[in-house]
Amino acid sequence: MKTREICRVALEALPGQIPKYDLILYVPYADICLETLQKYCTNKTDAIMYAINIPDAVMNEEIAEFILEKNPLAFPILKDTYLSPEICLYIDRNNPNYFSKYPSMLPQSVKETVNVFTLSRMLERRWGCGENFSLDELKEILQGKPFHIKESSSGKNVFMELEGGRFRILPEERKIREIKKGHKL
Repeated sequence: MKTREICRVALEALPGQIPKYDLILYVPYADICLETLQKYCTNKTDAIMYAINIPDAVMNEEIAEFILEKNPLAFPILKDTYLSPEICLYIDRNNPNYFSKYPSMLPQSVKETVNVFTLSRMLERRWGCGENFSLDELKEILQGKPFHIKESSSGKNVFMELEGGRFRILPEERKIREIKKGHKL
């Protein structure tokens, strides 16, 4: 029976010349796989080899994110079920135009919903500023937090919010009321 401890001992017992990704194929625990990655995945080639060898039943979003941080080009190896909007945003920002070149690599679940990835794209297309917002700021906007944006045609700052998947310019009076109420903008 493969317990977590047996898997750890087996991975540690491998001689140095045998890469851990050769044995990780037989490890049925995501946490052990992630520990191994954190300890032994040191370069882009390792990231590709781990991505290939970690079993589909074990692979999860956290492992996929770690692999992509080491090597964003490992993206095509990972199944789209592990790719959250956050990971897709990470890929897009580190490999501009990747999804434009390879649209089939963008998971349907990300493509068809309003999320941090699609919001960033909408902001980029409409105002050329999608990359100006951090992941946390994009999440806040999705939750309805109003935000400022510089309008490209007039150069003026506009106070907006996202409502029902569409941007809505807020009247200046509402902005003033929000400030008076003490809401942090």
